[in-house]
Amino acid sequence: MLELSTFYSVVFSPDGEVLAVDNEDISAYSEEELTRLAEEILSEKKKKV
Repeated sequence: MLELSTFYSVVFSPDGEVLAVDNEDISAYSEEELTRLAEEILSEKKKKV
């Protein structure tokens, strides 16, 4: 069985500015979509802390 993994990264400054988005140029997601997903994850994390 073959398993594939794809990693993405979105880097934010301490004040929330997007500094970099890495989608390895083979992404199924645009930079905008990755940024929105990362912002949602951060928002959820802040709600739980």
